[in-house]
Amino acid sequence: MNTSSASPRVSVIIPSYRPGDWLEECLGSLLGQTLPASDFEVILVLNGCDHPWSDNIRAWAEAHPGFPLRFIQTDTPGVSNARNVGIDEARGEYITFIDDDDYVSPRYLEALLAEAAPGRAVLSNTLSFTDGCEGFDENYSLHRLYLSLQEAPGPFTLLQTRSFFNGAYRKLLPADLVGKRRFDPSFRNGEDSLFMFEISDAVTDIRTASPDAVYYRRFRSGSAYTRRKSLSYRLLNTARLLAAYTRRWGARPRAYNFPFYLSRLAATVKGHLLN
Repeated sequence: MNTSSASPRVSVIIPSYRPGDWLEECLGSLLGQTLPASDFEVILVLNGCDHPWSDNIRAWAEAHPGFPLRFIQTDTPGVSNARNVGIDEARGEYITFIDDDDYVSPRYLEALLAEAAPGRAVLSNTLSFTDGCEGFDENYSLHRLYLSLQEAPGPFTLLQTRSFFNGAYRKLLPADLVGKRRFDPSFRNGEDSLFMFEISDAVTDIRTASPDAVYYRRFRSGSAYTRRKSLSYRLLNTARLLAAYTRRWGARPRAYNFPFYLSRLAATVKGHLLN
């Protein structure tokens, strides 16, 4: 594994739990980046599990010397904890998150970095696919939103881009914009949207990267995202999320965009209770 002391420009944070073969596809897409390896680091956090997955990751790293991978294993489970560990360890000027079963295009990091600026969130093109099915979903809502944004001059508002803030991935963020804020590990669903709302007070500019910066979103049956939750869980989780959003907005109402706050409440009810 790369142990260079030089500070990279971008820190790529990948949370992982009992990864399958898709992790190698994810890492392989980062191995093929056009951005020089000296300009980024990959922080892979294996959470809540160890062998044989840690052995497989170390074997992959040994087979790819010079790749800027920093591997961390923690017994504490949860994607929020893993992302927080990654943020704590990040040395880059900018941060981006990638889920371990997704992958990115060769120019992903270079194209995101080309639009980077202090206070700016840079959004990538996004395509989705389903395991076992051929091709990409050209009607994926975030892909269509990205294309519509590309037709406008920008910069864009939080309301215009609100769907991109439903998740932590498919964007580049300045590390100092994140600051000391972290994901709330008390949530198992909706924690990434809550985190994005919390740091939205520091977002002063939103732009899109060029179309060749593509985040490929994988949908797997049985994943945490696709697994159906019970009605009682959805009711409780929705109520807790609404309260958490309101506490954050209420503590500093002038710092947050009020229409964007309302959109987060509506998205929480629609995404976590009605679906």
